[in-house]
Amino acid sequence: METQAYFSGIRDAIVQRLDAAKENVLVAVAWLTDRTLFEALVSCQRRGITVSLAVLDDRINRQSSIAWERLTALGGRLCWIPEGTARAGSLHHKFCLIDNDTVINGSFNWTYRASSADENIIVIQGDSDFAEQFHRAFMHLLDKHGHDTGPVVIDRAKLMARLSVIAKLLELEDFDDLAAQVNKLDHAKSLNEIAELILQLKQKDWLAALSQVKELLARGLVVTVYQDPQVEEFRWQVRLFGIQVLALEAELADMQRQIHLFDYQQEQAIGDLIRRYLDAKRRYLKNLHRQTDDAETLQEAEAAEDTYRQYEEARQARADEPEPIQLDQQQQAELKQLYRKLAMQCHPDRVKDEDKARAKALFQQVQAAYQNNDLAGLQMLKQQIEQGLSVAEAAYLPDHANRLQQRLAELQKIMAHLTQQLAAIGKSATWQTLSTQTDWNVWFAQQATQLETEIERYQTAFDQSPSGTFA
Repeated sequence: METQAYFSGIRDAIVQRLDAAKENVLVAVAWLTDRTLFEALVSCQRRGITVSLAVLDDRINRQSSIAWERLTALGGRLCWIPEGTARAGSLHHKFCLIDNDTVINGSFNWTYRASSADENIIVIQGDSDFAEQFHRAFMHLLDKHGHDTGPVVIDRAKLMARLSVIAKLLELEDFDDLAAQVNKLDHAKSLNEIAELILQLKQKDWLAALSQVKELLARGLVVTVYQDPQVEEFRWQVRLFGIQVLALEAELADMQRQIHLFDYQQEQAIGDLIRRYLDAKRRYLKNLHRQTDDAETLQEAEAAEDTYRQYEEARQARADEPEPIQLDQQQQAELKQLYRKLAMQCHPDRVKDEDKARAKALFQQVQAAYQNNDLAGLQMLKQQIEQGLSVAEAAYLPDHANRLQQRLAELQKIMAHLTQQLAAIGKSATWQTLSTQTDWNVWFAQQATQLETEIERYQTAFDQSPSGTFA
């Protein structure tokens, strides 16, 4: 399974996934007013991809500029979900399922407004069981609001009882009474065994029919444990939030890695110039305060002194850090993909209790290797993780609604904290710089020129002051 979090370029990411669809697309969103996204769905249907769309039946969607009939005219399916009471929408999902394999889920509504807001999506690919849960959620949504969901749901307990009646009639050779029973099997003819039995009965092949029905009874009369639908729903939500937490943690680790690489390269390129600039600034402001003796200049001088001290402490702390390994673009992509896979496999929350201590140690090694661009190190850890740990998340989920709700609340808090961390990093000056510069070396060269100019300016101003001695 692969996961990817997006905090920007969300619309483009969704369109890219839709353009790659091969078989079918299911979308359940409260609001869809973004014509670009709607056009991507229309394009899918035009290519022969089966599109099913569920949206809220409210004023926002009805009065939008979306030409809904363009999708249905091509054979796509549009399901209007009625509003709930007190103007609370009854459709709260925001997900897309592509080819029964790729799930797109998050806080992003398919609207123009969402594209400019602080929203996110998580793309989960390669987990068929997980994708099936979203498919069932979509079908349940449609069924709940009276939309046809395809084949009739088969009550297997009643079906087994019906087969028992047929078996008795065959054994008693009451063949005249079988016609009515055959008609009552028609709803289950989507099952191959039942379709075969119906054919045998219609052809009056009584011996083959009796053999078939006995085999079905022997294989089918199995006692199944009742599963509380609420528990199943909570288990699905816990698993969903757990995957989202892992995706956000991976995104945070990647941002921290890039900042680490940027800081290291910046230190190598212009670290000495930055120190000289901060030193020149603090000396100048300290000398200026001696001349003016005013509170504002004192505040500026103290702030410059603190900045210089903090920078020197940070340089000393980084002095013993190993040099990050240099990787080309292809290796960087391989590193990122391998890290996400290993971090999910050895995450302490996803292994059996007896493996948690070892998983924690391996997880820390994976994190350290990733931060240092150590692709070879991750490849060595891969063998240890795959041979020595057993992922058991699904089996170890709580089976009581209260415990599941508690776990869900914990995951929601973790997600909120991770989202805050990601937002803070995204707004930081360092991230704004490194994420907008296509060539860091060019930016470092530009900064070097500016720093040298500023150092010279402070030195000249200091030398021209009455008591200036800059050395």
